[in-house]
Amino acid sequence: MILRLRVWATGAAELGFTEGDENTVITRELVYYFRHKFTVADISDITALTMKVQRDDGCVIYLNGTEVARSVNMPDGAVTYQTASGDAMSESTSFMYDVALDGLVAGENVIAVSVHQSSPGSSDVSFDPEFIASRTTKSENVLAVEVHQVSATSSDVSFDAELVATTSGKNVLAVEVHQNQTASSDISFDLGLSSVLGTGLVDAFPDDATETTDTDNDGAGNNADTDDDGDGVADSSDAFPLDAAETLDTDNDEIGNNADTDDDNDAVTDVQEEADGTDPLVADSDGDGFLDGPDAFPLDATETLDTDGDAVGNNADTDDDNDGLTDQEESVLGTDPLITDTDSDGVGDKNDIFPLDASEQVDTDADGVGDNADVFPLDATETIDTDDDGLGNNADTDDDGDQVSDAQEALDGTDPLDRYDCNGCFDFDIDIDGETAALTDGLLVLRHLFGFEGTTLTSGAVTEAATRSDANTITSYLDTNKGHVDIDGNGSTEALTDGLLLLRYLFGFDGATLVDGALGTGAIRTTADEIKTYIEARIATGS
Repeated sequence: MILRLRVWATGAAELGFTEGDENTVITRELVYYFRHKFTVADISDITALTMKVQRDDGCVIYLNGTEVARSVNMPDGAVTYQTASGDAMSESTSFMYDVALDGLVAGENVIAVSVHQSSPGSSDVSFDPEFIASRTTKSENVLAVEVHQVSATSSDVSFDAELVATTSGKNVLAVEVHQNQTASSDISFDLGLSSVLGTGLVDAFPDDATETTDTDNDGAGNNADTDDDGDGVADSSDAFPLDAAETLDTDNDEIGNNADTDDDNDAVTDVQEEADGTDPLVADSDGDGFLDGPDAFPLDATETLDTDGDAVGNNADTDDDNDGLTDQEESVLGTDPLITDTDSDGVGDKNDIFPLDASEQVDTDADGVGDNADVFPLDATETIDTDDDGLGNNADTDDDGDQVSDAQEALDGTDPLDRYDCNGCFDFDIDIDGETAALTDGLLVLRHLFGFEGTTLTSGAVTEAATRSDANTITSYLDTNKGHVDIDGNGSTEALTDGLLLLRYLFGFDGATLVDGALGTGAIRTTADEIKTYIEARIATGS
């Protein structure tokens, strides 16, 4: 791990937020980095390194840039500032991690810890570290105490001393008792070492190189003792061999079963499991492959889900989602037997005539076409009106309104539903975008009659929706149908007569303003009404 911060913020432990016991409050992040520098003059003096950590949630420990330990709830592999921990952990539990000595160097060393939240939105974070080093000394530590009676005739004497050793090596407690030598009574003296106080820096067996610690104070060092904490469970079977209050950790979360409220980590508390009759030490009590928490029937291996919450498992329930359709009926319909509204249109499958189509729910005339799409929702004989003339296609003899009957189009082999597909038919929607407009279709006709070609013909005069946009195609179309473009009927097509008449009409001119100055010599259509009728016959309804 390489951290290149020039300036690190400082603060006293405990560090965190929300808990209320922090000495230093920090901001909410997914990952935090902490470090501390220390100096070792002679690394040969160090016999053991231990990191004691209270952390919420996971952590990775580094010594001089090399990882030396990580908590069990951290994922394997590389760890970055975006790595979240696994299960959330209690910040009240201290965890001990042994640190290998080979990472130490003479001089300055850096111990660093990255603390990882289980999620970016975690409600709190807590970090309280303690780095413990054990070392040996060659010097002897001597505590001498003199006890003096007030007078030679005192009837008794009492003495109580405690030696707290802070280093390993040889420690000597000496007691000197003075007595009136003229007194006839004998003196009795009993000196015993009742306890040794310390935190890993005191050697309980200073004269035995094979032992240093006696956790249960039974006189047998931990190396030789098969039950270090004296709880009656052998170290080989004890998940917490140094903690007499704990022996088991069923879910391997580093919290002993006695303190853990969910021993098997199945998302159900031990208290609730006792009430439910499930096994608090078995995550899947009925052995069906589903943990007790998400299993709606934790004591029935034949059932796991109850989608509709009716206390009947899905395997036995004939209507899993309780929508009024049996699972078998939904299988035939193709709907989801676990969802009451398969197409999510707000109408349940049972009452939805089209349960797989979110755009339709009702078919009033029962013709198989939903009311939203049916142009004639109350007429079972009609559903479509291609030319929007108010007459359904079944009754209409010219469905596309191109002035060529459906029967004739059938003989011609043209499409009776496409106004632009017929023998000899013409429409002033020149660019075929579904709309006849002055600044597109009118402009295209006017430019064509003025002799424009190529991009000068089409530039700015076709819409994005146009299906006829190529200049050559438009020129060919107008040349082929120039008889239709002869709006005044004088036998010739001119920009300042026929082109102007179309443009004026599309701009909404009427009466004399439509025809004044725009009729050619020999025109046979001379009134505004005649011009309008002629043009409108060549514009599709609705365009």
